[in-house]
Amino acid sequence: MKAKTLFSLEKRKWIAAYLFIAPIVILFTAFRIYPAFFNFALSFMKWNVFKNEGVWVGLKNYTRLLEDETFFTAFKNTLLYTGIFLPIQMTAGLAIALLLNVKFRGRTFCRTALFAPFVITLVATAVIWKWLYDPTSGVINAVLERLNLPTSLWLLGTDTALGSVIVYSVWQSVGYSIVIFLAGLQAIPQRYYEAAELDGASKFQSFLHITLPLLMPVTLFILVMMTIASFGVFSQIYVMTQGGPAYATLVLVLYMFNHAFTFLNFSYAATIAVVFFVFVLAVTIIELKFGSKRAISY
Repeated sequence: MKAKTLFSLEKRKWIAAYLFIAPIVILFTAFRIYPAFFNFALSFMKWNVFKNEGVWVGLKNYTRLLEDETFFTAFKNTLLYTGIFLPIQMTAGLAIALLLNVKFRGRTFCRTALFAPFVITLVATAVIWKWLYDPTSGVINAVLERLNLPTSLWLLGTDTALGSVIVYSVWQSVGYSIVIFLAGLQAIPQRYYEAAELDGASKFQSFLHITLPLLMPVTLFILVMMTIASFGVFSQIYVMTQGGPAYATLVLVLYMFNHAFTFLNFSYAATIAVVFFVFVLAVTIIELKFGSKRAISY
């Protein structure tokens, strides 16, 4: 007689499955879920770093946030950065992807060269660009002087600092959009363009009525990812300007970082993080809601 097993084959399969996913669930809970809930609770406390304990203060941190002019300056700079960066980055990514989708000598090298800045350490490239922007010894001003063109303070000017960081950010991240757009372009069946050509459609009409509609899911994906990335901009700001001059490049994540690790005010930093999370979540939901409708309609 066969010995009876404690669990049936079906139950053993489920147990094995749960055992396989258990490590990642434990790690995700420990390093993602728990910190998120603790951060939310921390925003209602006044945390003493040295005693490692907190006192419940209710909505006091949020009330302080509403009266904080520097917070609203950082918020405005973050919106300005995103509003300028997003359309330029995505438009450049699509335009270059269209060019690289055509066969020509050196296409592989161009793709690699354009994607390289995205995979190179951001801090390293930011340091290089900071040197390029240097008003006294930088290459950019040196070239402009040779061409008898006006120079600029770039990162040191209140009117030019944020724009200079945006130029760097577009250069650094455009390779990501190019690769994703290229994948989308190559997934479009060639027969659509052939049929449009037989019907007498021009290249622009084919782009307008075939390429753009069929790229909507890809465009939505890039839009959401780049929106989250641009709202969370930090490294290049920290390396290139530290939020200056005169708060001209101060953004939300840097402001939160300063309160947490410079002023050791973790409770207020947690409050900024909660507001930041809610705002980014709301924008992402709106993008997905309206973008998904357009993508599905095509």
